[in-house]
Amino acid sequence: MASRRIRGHAGTTEALVLGFGIGLGIGVFEVLRTGAARLLARHRVFDAVSSASLTSPESLALEKLSSDLHNLTSRLSRTCDRVETWLDCASDSVDSDELDHLSPERSSQRKLIETFHIDPNDLTNPVSGQDADSTSDDPNSLEQLFSEYDRIEEADGGSNRTLRHKILDDILAREEEILARKDSNGMWHLAAAYFHKATKGGELIDGPASSNISDEDKAKMQAELEHGIEFAKAAGDDCWQGHKWIAIFSGILSKFDPIKQKILRAHEYKTHILRAIELNPQDPSCHYLYGRWSFEVAGTSWLTRKAAAALFAEVPSASYEDCLLEFREAHRVSNGNFWRSNSVYIAKCYLKLNEVDKARFWLEKAIEKSATGSLDDQKYLKLAQELLREL
Repeated sequence: MASRRIRGHAGTTEALVLGFGIGLGIGVFEVLRTGAARLLARHRVFDAVSSASLTSPESLALEKLSSDLHNLTSRLSRTCDRVETWLDCASDSVDSDELDHLSPERSSQRKLIETFHIDPNDLTNPVSGQDADSTSDDPNSLEQLFSEYDRIEEADGGSNRTLRHKILDDILAREEEILARKDSNGMWHLAAAYFHKATKGGELIDGPASSNISDEDKAKMQAELEHGIEFAKAAGDDCWQGHKWIAIFSGILSKFDPIKQKILRAHEYKTHILRAIELNPQDPSCHYLYGRWSFEVAGTSWLTRKAAAALFAEVPSASYEDCLLEFREAHRVSNGNFWRSNSVYIAKCYLKLNEVDKARFWLEKAIEKSATGSLDDQKYLKLAQELLREL
């Protein structure tokens, strides 16, 4: 959500700057055109004077000045023509109804290239920093594919499973093309696609198949997860989605690890989810994921923690108050329009803190939320109903 708002502000700023530039250009153009007209008038006067049969030194000086004025007027006129062409191009590129949707692919840029001999490689997208050719309106372009995936995830948390799976399969099919781009947006989307592939769309984690997975399937899933996490890491330190996916991969991979490696994975998870929150504190899913991590860690007993520290490595620490803060923050930044599971975990935190009335309130809120149709949503609706009956 936040990333989309940032792109929107960038587009608005671009429009304002271009609009300011056009206004300034019009002012300069008028000055140049007026100056050219005045010089032309003076040139004609000097032509008239110099055409007279004068032989005095003044006459020779007038002829020289007339010639200079003629050259200056011609150059100034050509400059005015070029400025006028640019203004026409720039005006064509800005629609008052589409100031937030400026595109470097518009025909005006091609006119600018032809008129001023600009190198097309110097024309970059000021929003994404990518070459102009990479932001095509082609519905089959990678950018369109990524945008469609983002839209589905933001709209309903991925409940449209059929379309979501198709898009992720399409991303996987274009792996070589994505790798050739070497950009962070492509890398983290490829990581998400590999997670989908490794877990069979989540079925091997939360679905019915998760309780009866064969050793062969486990080994295959682990190998694909290890491969996928590398794409998330390749997205770069400034990509919050990359850090978020590193945390997600770490959490699942820890299921295959011995105890010492599990502890190290826990630290890795915390490091990357906190970095994701630092880069984009307005994303509710990052707060939710950190809350889930904290909830698991908070449930580790003191004895287990001490024994693990003595034998393996220090176990991370967290409290149920910490968890509650993250789940409440996810609820806040989403304006209350977030996953049912978040409300259930808020209730679970209050139960751990012996605040039964508040827990009941959040369980009722969880039950009242509109269904999205996803397996995860159905799972937490059932859990909320069970917990409420026990109070």
